[in-house]
Amino acid sequence: MITALIRYRAVEEFPGWDRAADLLRLMIERWNPSTVFEIGSGATPTLGNDDVNGYGLRYITSDRNPNELGRADP
Repeated sequence: MITALIRYRAVEEFPGWDRAADLLRLMIERWNPSTVFEIGSGATPTLGNDDVNGYGLRYITSDRNPNELGRADP
């Protein structure tokens, strides 16, 4: 049996944007990573300190604008 790698859906079904934090939590619970690297997090990373500490993660955020990173909670 061949499983499709690409699935097309309506944008409202995309598990990102408003649902990004829930999706990321599900992925963390499924794969149990020790490190998460978020690209383009800016001043509002997807996960907060409570999640990061609760999962025991090394959570790395990045943004091309250092001023945005400076506005994020430490």
